[in-house]
Amino acid sequence: MKTDRILLFIVAALFIFVWICTPLIDEDEGLMAEISREMLVSGDFLSPKMNGEIRFDKPPFFNWLQVLFFKIFGLNQFAARFPSVIFSGIWVYFTFKIAKTFNLKNENTVFFLFFSSFQIVILSLAGIQETINNSCFCAIIYFLYFDKNCSLFLKKIIVAVLLSISFLTKGPLVFGLILMIVFVDFLINIFRNQFKFTDENTKIFKVLFCIRTIIITFILTAPWYFLMYQNYHFEFLNGFFLNHNLKRFLATKEHHGGSYFYYFII
Repeated sequence: MKTDRILLFIVAALFIFVWICTPLIDEDEGLMAEISREMLVSGDFLSPKMNGEIRFDKPPFFNWLQVLFFKIFGLNQFAARFPSVIFSGIWVYFTFKIAKTFNLKNENTVFFLFFSSFQIVILSLAGIQETINNSCFCAIIYFLYFDKNCSLFLKKIIVAVLLSISFLTKGPLVFGLILMIVFVDFLINIFRNQFKFTDENTKIFKVLFCIRTIIITFILTAPWYFLMYQNYHFEFLNGFFLNHNLKRFLATKEHHGGSYFYYFII
C-alpha cells in the first residue's frame, strides 16, 4: 500500500472517530475548549481565560485554531478536536517520510507500529495541544536530518515557522527539547567520527542558529509575548515562564514528592 493511501485512510478514520466519539471527557480537553469558547464570545484573542480568569498555562495557538473551527462547525466536540486531526495527519506524513529514508519497504509495518501505540491514538483524537507539538517536532527532525531536496534557504524558513508554531503552542520548552536532540546527536557524531566536525553537523547548525531562522521565529512569536507582558507585566512572567515552565516541576499537584533527580529521569 502506498504512503499517500495510508495517510488518506488514517485521516479519514480520524475524521469518522472524532465525529462519532464521546463528548469532551479529558480535563485538558474541556479546559482548552472552554478557553476557546470564551475567546470567541468575548472577542479577546490575546488572553486565554477560563470563567473570566486569566490563565498562563499555555500560549494560545491551539485556541486560535479551535476558535476558527468553532466558527465553521459550531460549538461541538468535532470542532474542538479538528485541529488535532489535521496535525495528526502531518505527524503521520513525516513519520512515513523519515521511515522511507531508512529504506523500510513495507509501509504497512510503519502504519501498524505507529498506530499500535494507544497513547498516539488518544493524542490524535483529543482536543489538546500535544499533536500540534509532536507533528512540528517530527517535521523539524525530518528537515534537519533526513531531507536532501529542500534548499538551505527554504529549510531555514520552514524550520523557523515550525519552531514558531511549537513556541506558540507549548512555550519555551520546545527550544530546549530541540537543542537537546541536536546536542545529543552532535556528541554521538563527534565520538563516531573521532572528534571531527562533520558536514552534517555544519548544515544543522546553519539552519538552527542562522540569523534568518532566529529573526523569522522572533517576528512570528514575539508579538504575543510582548503584548501579554505589556498587559500583565510580572504576573505574566511569573505565571507563564517561572511557574508553568519551572516551578511546577518542583512541586506537583499530585504531591508525589519528586526530587530534581526524579524529573531529570522523566
